[in-house]
Amino acid sequence: MSVLVDTGIFYAYQNKKANRYKLAKKAMKKILEGELSQPWITDYIYDEVITLTKTKTGNFEQVKSISKRILGKKDFYSPFKLEFISKKEFKEAKRLLFKYNDQSLSFTDLTTIATTRENKIDGVLSFDSDFDGIIKRFRPKNL
Repeated sequence: MSVLVDTGIFYAYQNKKANRYKLAKKAMKKILEGELSQPWITDYIYDEVITLTKTKTGNFEQVKSISKRILGKKDFYSPFKLEFISKKEFKEAKRLLFKYNDQSLSFTDLTTIATTRENKIDGVLSFDSDFDGIIKRFRPKNL
């Protein structure tokens, strides 16, 4: 099964003090061992992960570490396929912004939905229940 990995998974995995660290660690272990087929990430999610990690931890070493985990540098293997949001996906996210205006979805969440659909990704691996009923969500606790 292919999955687009959401921001919260990366952040919780990187930050051992995060409430969901153990769940994220279990999910990331399955990803790194290849149990979830092709894991994806978008440039928008990368932006959120870096910003959230820097803001919450205030530690640039944490930022560098998570960046290397996602992009794969030197000592880090990365199984993630990085998808840059296309014009078509961006346009679809804008359309979804108005369709789901009663939801608490961020614009990054909307690009996640558009990217998942456009690339025929099986679903999003996320703690965020806002995806429920819109696209398939894989919960870390159920892996």
